[in-house]
Amino acid sequence: MNILFHVLFFSFIGLSLVFIVLGVSNVDAMLLSIAVLFAICAVLIGLENKQQLQNPFRK
Repeated sequence: MNILFHVLFFSFIGLSLVFIVLGVSNVDAMLLSIAVLFAICAVLIGLENKQQLQNPFRK
């Protein structure tokens, strides 16, 4: 489960960076908003991973 969180986290970070570059190069607000959504997803995945690590009942 921990590896899955890391893979998702870094993939969302990568997608966010790609869409930031595309949004800035094309001056497109839609691509920048998609980049912000991917960044929010990465933050949520990071927080979920932190919560899973602090769970005393995990296997």
